[in-house]
Amino acid sequence: RYAKVEGVTDLKPEDFTGLAMYSDLPRNGWLETGNEMVNRLVLNTEWGQKGNFVDVPTDCPQRDERMGWTGDAEVFSPTACYQMDSYAFFAKYLYDMATEQKTRDGAVPDVIPSFGHKGIACAWGDAACVIPWVVYRFYGDKSILEGQFDSMKGWVDHIYGLEQNDQGWRKHFHYGDWLGPGRPRGHRRRHGGYGERFYRFGVSALQRPADGQGGRGAGKGRGGEILQ
Repeated sequence: RYAKVEGVTDLKPEDFTGLAMYSDLPRNGWLETGNEMVNRLVLNTEWGQKGNFVDVPTDCPQRDERMGWTGDAEVFSPTACYQMDSYAFFAKYLYDMATEQKTRDGAVPDVIPSFGHKGIACAWGDAACVIPWVVYRFYGDKSILEGQFDSMKGWVDHIYGLEQNDQGWRKHFHYGDWLGPGRPRGHRRRHGGYGERFYRFGVSALQRPADGQGGRGAGKGRGGEILQ
C-alpha cells in the first residue's frame, strides 16, 4: 500500500502504477444491489480475499508478518469457497498442514507454513478438521476428506493425548477474543468451555469420514473424558 521514494524530484501520483498480487482464483459469481453501501461491503470482501490469498491464506493486512494463521483461514473458508473456486487453494494449504503435522505428533501449529512457530491452540489447530469439511460441503468431493483423514485424526489424537495428562488440553494456553467488550485488549483464555466445543466438532467430523471409508470408526471413544 505504501512506497517510499528518495532521490527523485517532481514525482506525481500518475507516475506510478499499483499492481495487486494474489492467487488467481475463478469467481463463482457476482452480486450487485441497489444499495451502494452493500455493494461496497461485497467489494471489500472480495478484495479482502484477494489481498490475503497469495499462495497461503494470510492474516489481516495491517500486520507486516503476513503469515498463514490457521484460525483466519478456518473462519474465512466458507466465504472464500462461496466467492471463488478455492478448492485447489485449500487443498494445497491442507497438504502443507499435514506435512507440518508429521514431525509434531499430529499437532497443528498456529501458522502454516510454521517458520519454526511451535504454538498450538484450540480453534486455530482445529482448522485441520473444519476446513476439509467446509471444502467438502461446497464442492462435494470426498477425496478432500480421504486425503486429509490422517491429518484430522492426528490432530484429534494429539488433543486427546494432552487431555489424558491431568486435563492438559483444558489447561493449555488458548487465544481469546482480542476485541471482546469489557475485556482488556489481547485477552486470552485458558479455560471456559470453547476448547471442548471445538474438540467435539473434531471428533464428530472425524467420525463421519471414518464411516464413509468403510467404518474405520476413528472418532469412537475419543469424546467421553474431555467433554464431561
